[in-house]
Amino acid sequence: MNKKFLTSWAAVFVVSMLGGFLIHAVWLDAIYQGMTNIMRPAAEQEALFHFMLLGHAIMAAAFVWIYQRGKEDKPWLQQGLCIGDRYSVGSRIPEPTHRVGFSPVIPRVLL
Repeated sequence: MNKKFLTSWAAVFVVSMLGGFLIHAVWLDAIYQGMTNIMRPAAEQEALFHFMLLGHAIMAAAFVWIYQRGKEDKPWLQQGLCIGDRYSVGSRIPEPTHRVGFSPVIPRVLL
């Protein structure tokens, strides 16, 4: 990891958190208020917020990693598989950490 990676990661993390706040706490809040039977109470969500932070941190790191690697000197299929693997780290692995924060029902199979 170098300074460029860390700076990019911090920027993506902040934008991701701000976007999540805007979408979920501002635009969708009224909808979520009517879903109290499938959502954790606000106090519980706040207590589990560190899981959301962890998920956003992993996702930001994975997407910066994908972007900074860019196009490599590899055959297209090999490069596509590598990008797909990196994308799965950035999108599927953080998902359960997000889900823990708001859903009282945790799936048995997380991935």
